[in-house]
Amino acid sequence: MNVVKRQIDLKRMFTCTTFADRVRFLIELAVTAPSTHNSQPWRFVITQESCRLWFEPKKQLKEADPSSRDLFISLGCVLENFVVAAQYYGMYKEVRLHMKENFVAEVFLYDRAAAHQEEYRSLCESILKRYNARGLFERTNIHEATLKRIEDIAQKYTEQGVRLQVVQNSTDIKNVAELTAKGIRIARSKPLFRKEFAQWFRTNLSKKQDGIPGYAVGLPLLPSFIAPFLMRYCSLAKVLVRKNTESILTAPAVCVIESDTDSPETWLQVGRLAERVMLECYAHDLATSIYVAAIEMDNMSQELAQTLELRGRPQFLFTCGVPLTNHRKFTPRLSVDLVLK
Repeated sequence: MNVVKRQIDLKRMFTCTTFADRVRFLIELAVTAPSTHNSQPWRFVITQESCRLWFEPKKQLKEADPSSRDLFISLGCVLENFVVAAQYYGMYKEVRLHMKENFVAEVFLYDRAAAHQEEYRSLCESILKRYNARGLFERTNIHEATLKRIEDIAQKYTEQGVRLQVVQNSTDIKNVAELTAKGIRIARSKPLFRKEFAQWFRTNLSKKQDGIPGYAVGLPLLPSFIAPFLMRYCSLAKVLVRKNTESILTAPAVCVIESDTDSPETWLQVGRLAERVMLECYAHDLATSIYVAAIEMDNMSQELAQTLELRGRPQFLFTCGVPLTNHRKFTPRLSVDLVLK
């Protein structure tokens, strides 16, 4: 896989002269995490000994995420990025969950960056490589050693009430593709969902630092200008179903994260596990692509659970493999100044 990284120099941490500057750099790495519609609902507060994670209520998506499940999963992803980066630079002490109103968690830190912690180097570099790999995958199986590594990591999160299942059976993957297609059709049939989604769609020349630019879904420059109109007023289900089905069917593996309970605390842990596994995939030259239509829409999560014989409720789903096409451009991110409260 040809590797493209975000233009962030990991050595820059050691040019930071104050605690606040070092935390700002950790935040810059953390916010590369995925979020629904690239809405980036996170906000941060830097204290004398920690960094506090909040969410912005205005970023809640009433149509795509009425329960705020995806919001807390996104917050879990950004929290895991922050923790991994802090571990790499030897600054990490502990995480304390608060879950009070929109105050989510607090990461306590040592004042100074230490020597690199080599066990986290590949993960920190993966933070710069991770993207949502829309497109086809090579028809090659994932190495057993990589799968074993992923499963070992996931085992550490079972105490948090979340579990990972790696699906490689072609019949099961086909069923996931069909359920995803069904979820897309349901979503695209809802005018309010389409309206909300269109509000987050961006042209390829947009200067906005959030939302989904056309290039992220494979649109050239000119089509990206009419896409928001089409996304709002047309179903486009046939096109979206075809593209997503083709991609899922070529994936050598589908990763599903499940849980026994439904709560913001659980969703946060789902996000942490999801981001940790996706980072591990990129550390092993694999790309990942998130598909949650089979989970989000109506009561389809029950159907997915029955199809895959899951013990709990499916919360998050992504494919992984070696992409056929080269990745060229990342989706934008809000600057650190804009995510600080």
